[in-house]
Amino acid sequence: MILRTKRLIIRAYEEKDAEAIYGVINDPTIYEMTLHIPYPYPREQVEIWIGFVNQNRRYRRGFEWGIFDLSGCYLGNIGLVNIDYINRSGEITYFVGKDFRKQGIATEAVGGALQYAFEILHLERVAGRCM
Repeated sequence: MILRTKRLIIRAYEEKDAEAIYGVINDPTIYEMTLHIPYPYPREQVEIWIGFVNQNRRYRRGFEWGIFDLSGCYLGNIGLVNIDYINRSGEITYFVGKDFRKQGIATEAVGGALQYAFEILHLERVAGRCM
């Protein structure tokens, strides 16, 4: 599954993305703005995390995708998590690397993820949690 917006490609993580993910996620500002991402982020944890989010996607427990620009540069993460299919609800999460903030990337990625939530997953409510 690949979501495309005007400037972004939002897709499942691949093992080849590990180094780029590490370059973005191992940042104290990511830690300060998120609930479960430690700093420093252990490099060996990246592949484990990729496996975890891809397993969640396969079993439809949650969906986390990489945000990439059209040239393939990794910008951050967008996710639909805590999905409750009975109540047709979920939560949206995201982070964007410090070099890519204040450019509307998160807004654009959230729009793509919400379209997926409502049109593909048929959720009725998606909430966001502010840190």
